[in-house]
Amino acid sequence: MFRTGLWTIRADGTADTLTVAAPEQVSPAAAFDGQTTGVVRMWNDDEGWGVIDSPHTPGGCWAHFSHLAVDGFQTLEPGATVIVSWKQVTDQDGYRYCATRVEPHQP
Repeated sequence: MFRTGLWTIRADGTADTLTVAAPEQVSPAAAFDGQTTGVVRMWNDDEGWGVIDSPHTPGGCWAHFSHLAVDGFQTLEPGATVIVSWKQVTDQDGYRYCATRVEPHQP
C-alpha cells in the first residue's frame, strides 16, 4: 500500500498531520519495458555503445555492446535494422530508454 502525508513541525518539536492519502491509493506504476524493431542511429566501437531509434523509444534507446546478441566482434552498423528489448530508465547517459538485448533483424 502506498501512503503519503504532510506535517507541520513546530519549534518545540511537536507536529500536526495536515493531509494523508486515502488508504485505497495504489502505488506508482512500475517502469515500462518492451520489445520493438529499431534502426541503429549511431555506434561507437571505441566506447562500445550506441543509440537505437524506434517509435516506442522516443529520443533513442541507449545500448551497450554487452546487450548485443551477435557472434564475434560486438558492433552495430548505423542504419541497420535490429530487434531491441528495452526498459524505461530515469537517465542513462541522457537517454530515457536502455536496451536489455539487441539482435539483428531477419526480414
